[in-house]
This record gives sequence, structure tokens and C-alpha cells, in this order.
Amino acid sequence: TALFNASIAGHVDVVRLLLRKGASVVKRTANLPPCTPLFIACLQGHVDIVRLLLRKGASLVKRTMGGMVPLHQAASNGWTEIVEILVHHGATMDVRDGFKNTPLMAACGNNHVDTVQRLIEFGA
Repeated sequence: TALFNASIAGHVDVVRLLLRKGASVVKRTANLPPCTPLFIACLQGHVDIVRLLLRKGASLVKRTMGGMVPLHQAASNGWTEIVEILVHHGATMDVRDGFKNTPLMAACGNNHVDTVQRLIEFGA
């Protein structure tokens, strides 16, 4: 979708315009492994897009085929600020993916010390 493509590329103004025009924040892509614009913004580290999508009601619990939620993706890539935003919006820290990994485990496995520390501070 256009929203998905703008989220990948980090085009905040395009995302904002598409959301104003009614683009769905919960619709998954059909032509890639299914994921939402929020998931892809978390993958790419686009903080402002993550904030926009959450304000418009993006789901924190929609999973990829591998069972990951956006918090797994942000933690796995060491995007500490995005992890903080997701947790402040109510993301569950003990959620497990299809391999039984938590976001904390994902951050540990990728040696993202700052993200690990922040998740522990949040109670993970």
C-alpha cells in the first residue's frame, strides 16, 4: 500500500497526508510477508512515523507470520526510543514471538545494550 511504502521510506509528510485521507493503519501488506505500517516503521527506526501511526490507532499486537509484534522489531534493531514510545503506548513487554522470544531476548541476542537496559528499567 502507499502507506506501507511511505513508512518504509520514512516520508513523514506523505504518511501524514495518507492518514488524513483515511489510509488504514491496521491493514497488512499482501505482497510481502504480512506486516503493518507500524511494524515496518519500527524495523526502519522511523520515530516520527511510529508516533503518527500510534496516534491514529495502529495496533501494538498485530503479529507477523513469525509471531513478532512491533516491540520485538524495535528491540531487535536497538531502536531504544521507539521501544520507549511503544511501551508508553501500552505494548506488552513479556509477549513472545513464534520462537518464544521476548523483546528483551531479541535485544540481548543482537547486543543492543541500551535497549536491554531500558527494557529492564521498564520491568521486562
